[in-house]
Amino acid sequence: MTFNSIAIIGFGEAGPAFAKGFRNSGATTARAFDIAYGKGETDAAFEARAKDSGTELKLDRAAAVEGAELIICTVTADLAEAAAEQVAPYLKPGQVYFDLNSCAPARKKAISAIVTKAGASFVEGVAMDTVPQKGFQVPLLLAGPDAAGILDRLTAHGMVAEVVGPELGQASSIKLLRSVLIKGMEALFAESVAAATVIGVEDRIIGSLAKTYPGLDWHQIAGYQISRLGVHGKRRAAEMRESADTVRSLGIEPLMATAIAERQQWAADIDLKAHYIENPAETIENYKAALSTRRTKS
Repeated sequence: MTFNSIAIIGFGEAGPAFAKGFRNSGATTARAFDIAYGKGETDAAFEARAKDSGTELKLDRAAAVEGAELIICTVTADLAEAAAEQVAPYLKPGQVYFDLNSCAPARKKAISAIVTKAGASFVEGVAMDTVPQKGFQVPLLLAGPDAAGILDRLTAHGMVAEVVGPELGQASSIKLLRSVLIKGMEALFAESVAAATVIGVEDRIIGSLAKTYPGLDWHQIAGYQISRLGVHGKRRAAEMRESADTVRSLGIEPLMATAIAERQQWAADIDLKAHYIENPAETIENYKAALSTRRTKS
């Protein structure tokens, strides 16, 4: 048994990939709502994503979720709870609200309370790889009392999903503790290389890694890791603040998670994304070019 109708809340990067995957695997309808759509400036980009994914864009939340069996929320961690509150008045019994944002366990539980009070079911989910690269096949972890109930329906569409437990927060804890490592590498490379370029020793530093860890192309790795921070700094900063909350809730002072959030936010504040949109090369040289026009802000 599959899902015939889905709704997407947040139609930026991940949402269209999931909509397209569901449409290509049997869903007859896909509708989406994004708070930024209808404002004019980026409407053409939204409409292009909608056309490619077979999705109908709606200007209000009620129209987007009406009749949807599965509602997938892919906003950002800091907006996830507000998104649930804004959609809740239009939820109905029998609908499943599938939150795929990288939120701390406490926030997932708060979202669940909002959704279930409205009469719908709630399942927490997290993506364990990058959606732009893996698309609909991105590995997902699910948790919560209703997670097992939708697993077979998701996998029937071809999704790669696993239920890690019946308690809310089990999936998000795994995701966010992993993020300390993954997003931390991005922040480490970005900070080290930014400082190294000031005195012109970036190639020597990155090259030295091959002596310590041979067999890897460290220039390619560094360029890629930094580009992820450059493009996604704002979203990653929000995620890392959720990671910090998760680490703190486990009795550990989140020294690293907090610092990673700050470096990711720095990338957003100096608008590295604008440079990478125009110049997407995942190289140290491209990062240096971006920094050359932003040095006073770094």
